[in-house]
Parts: sequence; C-alpha cells; structure tokens
Amino acid sequence: MLVKIKKPVLVVLSALMIFTFTAPSFAKSSVDIEQDIYINNVQENVLIQDKEYSYKYSYNSASNDNITYITDTQTGQSDTLIHDKETGIFYLNGQKVAEIKDDLDIPTQILRAGSYWKHISNSSTYISWKKGLAAAVVAGIIAGAFGKGATVAAVLGSVGASTLGYISSSFVGGHLYWTKWYHVNLLNYHYKIDWAIKAPNGKRFGTYYIQYTLE
Repeated sequence: MLVKIKKPVLVVLSALMIFTFTAPSFAKSSVDIEQDIYINNVQENVLIQDKEYSYKYSYNSASNDNITYITDTQTGQSDTLIHDKETGIFYLNGQKVAEIKDDLDIPTQILRAGSYWKHISNSSTYISWKKGLAAAVVAGIIAGAFGKGATVAAVLGSVGASTLGYISSSFVGGHLYWTKWYHVNLLNYHYKIDWAIKAPNGKRFGTYYIQYTLE
C-alpha cells in the first residue's frame, strides 16, 4: 500500500506500509532534493505497542533545530523532542536524552551496488540514548538521525514494533548505519534508505528498508 503525504497531512500508518511522500512538481532539478518533513510540518499518527501517538515535525530556523512533538492520543500527554543538529544532541522536554556522533565504521554489507538504484550517500553514527526511554521516543531519535524524508512511521514500518521495542529497552545505544539510494521513473524521484543498528554487544539488527517517492 502506498501512502502519499502532502503539507500538512494526517495519516494513520500500519507497521507494514511502504511510504510515499509528495513534493511540488517543480522540485525535480537535483537528486539531493528530498522532502524535509521538519520544514514542511508533516504530521502523522502511528501505532506503537498498542498505543497511538501523534507526531508533528517542525523546524526552528533560528536555532537550526529539528523538533518532534509526540502526543499520546489517548491521554493527551505531549512530549517535545528537539534535535540540535549542530551538536547532535537530542533533548526531551529540555533534558538531554540522546546524542549522535560521526562514525566512519561503515560495514560493506549495507552497501549494495545495482543498476536500478543509484547510490547517493552512506553514513555511520554512534547513537546513544538514556536508559528507560519509551520506544515512541527512540523511534523519533532514529528518524531524526536520518533527517529529511524519514518519519517515525517509516522507521516503524521498516523495523517492526516488536523489534523497535526490544531495541529501545535492551540497550542504550549502538552504531547506526544507513545508505541512501534513488532512481528516476518517468517524472518521479524514488528514494530508499537501507539501515541497520549494531548493539554494544555486537549483535546486529537489520538491514531494514525505507522507501518514499517525490512526485
């Protein structure tokens, strides 16, 4: 199933969907053009561990921060996750809860050549988060590390709710790897993110796949 997201939008997404993001038709001059969910104020509802959460993405141009508002739709409790992109630090309601740092250790198994998907870039970071963080927050941190097109729903759809819950509760950080790809079909740019995370004990989770399209 394909889900198209325009600005602003509210969608309910299951963990098994493929995600399609729609951008203005004039934004087709460069491979680097991806919909920035923070600048475009994307909104979505996501079901995580039998709880529905509303995610609203915003951008603070003054401080260059990406902001994710996380609301439990049943209780109305809302949390604010801020990603300071200059330092790589994440703040939850003003308290430091996670940090990402550049890491050049990129495993070859996540880089896959092919004539269909064209390679854009690959990245590796060490990501750490505070013990006891909810899966809903850890999903926001991982999506924040990817930036631009990857929403929490896309992350959840690729990894699955049970695995995400295990990752968030079983360890407090690891090496996060991802590779971005694209291909052009008629007038559309199609993007894919392959990603994996390796726990401190060396156990690897992934490779997982996220796909989205600009029309």
